[in-house]
Amino acid sequence: MNVMKMSDAKASLISVLDYNDSLADNHQDADKIVPYIVGQAGLGKTSIVQQACQETNRGLVMLSLAQLDPTELGGIRIPSEDRKSVNVTKPDWLVEIENLIKSSSELNGGVLFGDELAQAPTSMQNVARQLVNEGRVGQWHLPKGWHVVTAGNRLSDKAGVNRLPSHMKDCLTYFNVEGDVEDTCNYFVDIGVDFKVIAYLRANQDFYCKNDPSQDSNPTPRSWQRVGNMLKMKGLDARRLTQMIAGQVGESACASFVGFLKIIADVPEFLDLDKLVNNPEKASLPDRPDVMYALCSALSFKANNKNIGNIIKYVERLKAREMGVVLIKDAIRRDKTLRSNADVKNWVRNSGRELVL
Repeated sequence: MNVMKMSDAKASLISVLDYNDSLADNHQDADKIVPYIVGQAGLGKTSIVQQACQETNRGLVMLSLAQLDPTELGGIRIPSEDRKSVNVTKPDWLVEIENLIKSSSELNGGVLFGDELAQAPTSMQNVARQLVNEGRVGQWHLPKGWHVVTAGNRLSDKAGVNRLPSHMKDCLTYFNVEGDVEDTCNYFVDIGVDFKVIAYLRANQDFYCKNDPSQDSNPTPRSWQRVGNMLKMKGLDARRLTQMIAGQVGESACASFVGFLKIIADVPEFLDLDKLVNNPEKASLPDRPDVMYALCSALSFKANNKNIGNIIKYVERLKAREMGVVLIKDAIRRDKTLRSNADVKNWVRNSGRELVL
């Protein structure tokens, strides 16, 4: 099976949306491509669509197809008083789209995202097929510039998935996605997930994403994002925090992550990052790779145009030079102005490295 990384799926989705826009301009809507993003639960399929819309200034309306009744998708049929005609109410998804269009004249169209397509009952899939195939449900049409994107889990995930009928599959272009640690970490940097989660995943990729239906909780990109949120909570002692993390990623991943937190808590550099940044040539270098990942992640969150020069001096002392590359790339993802910083430019020029973001 040909599979996509998350970043490849996002780039391909943007290309599809642009292509569909060009078809609409030439009145060739019948040739539109409708992506079906397929992958295990918690992988981040929704975030692919959210990022694609955000980066291209498109609106986004989301539907959980497994939780809707067919009438909610197509509108409720209400007979007239004389019973000679039938009126159909405008569905909520179309009202939401119209409100977005009215409230933001700068939008470049948008996406109607039908999630959990494979979990939806057959009656819903039959109604959704017209939306997928024709961009409408009954009399209600998607506005110009708005396109359908769908997503669902695989049969092997045991997530209550129904096999899609052949006539539905024929309307869809499958995006088979798999998790990629670096893709997820880059996304986590963008949205500000706690640096300790990012560092842990880079150093412990065995616990990045697992799918064991026999367990109540499994580590996935979505569950690790929630762990990052837990680390920001106030009033949780170590025992209760551990219990919550175990309930999110499972016992094994929790034990490994909590052990990692205890290790970096004893590293002096974490107690005073300012001291390290102010004296980078004398600051000690941790021996453990996982601790170094954590320290690099912490420094990337602290980097700015005033201190990046000193941080680079510390980076140059690292034995594992690729960690320095990750640090600088993460820092630039958080603060795009660093890309034009003189110290960063000199580091790239002198080290012969290319920063690809």
